[in-house]
Amino acid sequence: MGLFKQLKDMRNVVEAAPAMISEARALRQQASQAQAGSTGLTMVFFSSLRDLRRQADEVDRTYDPGAQLRQGLAAM
Repeated sequence: MGLFKQLKDMRNVVEAAPAMISEARALRQQASQAQAGSTGLTMVFFSSLRDLRRQADEVDRTYDPGAQLRQGLAAM
């Protein structure tokens, strides 16, 4: 009877294998989509940092600390 039970268990495993494989494929696809989504967010984040850096460079080019000091003294 032990051999019969082992054969029956093996048959159940073989019958369940296609469903398990398709489930694994679906999980892998979801994981790759999530990874692709996070890559997109990373690109947006670095793009925003690049834009912020450009704005900071523009402020640095146009900022005159001497003029700021003169305006502050004149206001006092």
